[in-house]
Parts: sequence; structure tokens; C-alpha cells
Amino acid sequence: MASLLRIAAAVLLVVALAALVVHNPPGWLRAQIDRARAAQDPWSAYLAPASACKGGTDEVSQERSMVCLLDWARAQRGLKPLQVVYPLNRSSVLKALAIVRCGDFSHTPCGKPFSATFDAVGYSGPVSTAYGENIAWGAGAAGSARVVVSGWLNSPHHRENLFSPEWKEQGIAMLPVPSFLGSKDVEIWVSEFGARA
Repeated sequence: MASLLRIAAAVLLVVALAALVVHNPPGWLRAQIDRARAAQDPWSAYLAPASACKGGTDEVSQERSMVCLLDWARAQRGLKPLQVVYPLNRSSVLKALAIVRCGDFSHTPCGKPFSATFDAVGYSGPVSTAYGENIAWGAGAAGSARVVVSGWLNSPHHRENLFSPEWKEQGIAMLPVPSFLGSKDVEIWVSEFGARA
């Protein structure tokens, strides 16, 4: 009976340790997992190392990290970095706010035309202007700048937008919200691109 109890205790200990490692792997195991994931991701070479684009938890740090990640990806493609401009930053914020206000994760939230936020900040107009955007949202770690950029790199339409040589300027907005579409602690991302003649 005592040996049976020791065996049961050992099994419980092994199961508990396995659960701990799965939910909180040590650094060496996390590095192996990251290498394995990168080997399966054909676009991982376009994602800056974590040390190159550090981001804190506040909005400004996250947005700076996003700009760094986007410029890094473009540089790997032989493209110049994009200048961050106020009108596109403001347009990005307006789009993120509309997405949350209407609970409509789309490029046309609240039924407004795609150009609505660009028009509202005066980015579009009588002069020839081109613009585009990528949007994303995620809860918790899935809403981090790094995870979002990885997702965009692995999406043909988002990647095509990001790597367009036409763009000269960009604007970024990250809007943290307590809940969105049934998820808690969500970050809404809007990355806008433009070129004015």
C-alpha cells in the first residue's frame, strides 16, 4: 500500500511539474520553442529581434515599438523607413475609436467609407494622395506590437500593403480597451500608410 501511495504521489508530482513547464517554460525551453516556430514561419526574417524594438506596456512605448517593427520589416525588403506624420496618426486614432464605438472590426466601421478618417484630418483632398491601412486586434499577449506585426507579415494582403514602395508616410494608433467582441484587455491597432503628391 505504501509503495502504491509513493507511485501515485510521484505521478502527481510529474503531472504538476509538466503543467508548470507548459504554462511557464524556462528560458532555454522558450528559446527552443521560438526557434521551432521561426523555422515554420517563412516571414520570421522580417520580424525584428526583441532587443531591436523594445516596447513597454504604455501606449507610447507600444506605438514606438510598432513603428520600429514596421520600419525593420520594410528595411529587410530594401525599402526606406516611413516618416511618422501627425495627420496619419490622428486618422489612425479616429479609425480605432470608430471600431470600438461601433463594435465593428473593419476598414469601414460604423458604415462610414474607408476614406472617412483620412478626409476628417485633411489627408486626402484635391491633390493626388494615396493611402492604405492595416488593422488588427488582440487580447493580452496576442495584442502586442510584435505579435500583430508577425500576423500582418503572414497575411498576403497585409504584407502587400506593408511592403508597398508607394508609401512615404505612416501613422500608428494603439487603443487599449477593457473588452471588445467578447474578449477582455484588448488592444486595437491601426497602421496607416500614405503618399502625398
